[in-house]
Amino acid sequence: MQKLVEQLLKRIDASLRRELYYWHAYYVITQVYNEQDRRLPPGITALLKLEEFVAKFMSMCRKSSGSRQQV
Repeated sequence: MQKLVEQLLKRIDASLRRELYYWHAYYVITQVYNEQDRRLPPGITALLKLEEFVAKFMSMCRKSSGSRQQV
């Protein structure tokens, strides 16, 4: 996920960077917590967290582009 975040930071608007850092930290922490739970294999947990993070990022971009279009 770290490499993905590095690439996204190069391409997103400065106004979204802080929120991206926040959600990256959130999903990394919850991934570590869920791996300790051991109900799912670690690879599956990482994949699910990556999917959640990408969905959150897409939502952020949609909200950001929507607010710019309304101005």
